Amino acid sequence: MHLAFRAALLLCSAATLGLYAQTPSLVGSGSQRNAFDTLAAPVLLAPANGAKDVPVPTMLRWSAVKGATLYHLQISPDSTFAESLLYWDYPAIADTVTSVNVFFDPMFEPARYWRVCATDGAGKGPWSNVLHYEPALPVPDTPRLIAPRDESVKLNPTVSFGWYSIYQVSSYEFSLSRTRGFVIIDTIVTTKGGPLTLGPLQWSTRYYWRVRAYTASGFSSFSPEWSFTTKDAPPDTAPELIARRISRKTSALIPLWSGNQ
Repeated sequence: MHLAFRAALLLCSAATLGLYAQTPSLVGSGSQRNAFDTLAAPVLLAPANGAKDVPVPTMLRWSAVKGATLYHLQISPDSTFAESLLYWDYPAIADTVTSVNVFFDPMFEPARYWRVCATDGAGKGPWSNVLHYEPALPVPDTPRLIAPRDESVKLNPTVSFGWYSIYQVSSYEFSLSRTRGFVIIDTIVTTKGGPLTLGPLQWSTRYYWRVRAYTASGFSSFSPEWSFTTKDAPPDTAPELIARRISRKTSALIPLWSGNQ
């Protein structure tokens, strides 16, 4: 009887071991991940760490992770990814490359820190290492002109030009021409901003003017060209030299100034 009990015990133990031996394959074939089969951390590929003047929108790339179904991307101006500074959070990216249009104020937050982790139906893998890059400043907006208004007439030959300033623009290029389309440019002035005063210009002349903005990323497009016309020259007020005959009996003439006859 003792031997029969030991034999039954051995059979029960073998069945239990067989059940456990099948467990990993059952778990692995379902939606749950085996606790011993963790997701790896992605390797960030581009842009390179510390890259500068990276175009915006920016293409971010990382390596594929075996078993991953989605990827979680975070971008922040802070390398610790503090919650208050986590400006962009993309929790469900299906590919290993994505385009992001992320603008921070480059004067105060020049760098963009980013990291990625892989996810599947069972949870998340570890975060990748953190890289950073500095995006190129966007090309500035087109300046909006203020004065003199388009098609203005009878302006004094000394003219003040004004336009709305643009944030973070370092300088402006002003052009003045007497030909529509600026076929011939009379004046080009680089200035930090308006108003800009020029003169004296020619009397009774039609002029065209335009402005474009400049940053380290390049020039904006030109503003629409506006025109104005200076007023006619005032009448000549200098005395006019005239002559009067001394008498009817002689042809001699006496020089006189107008106004003193």
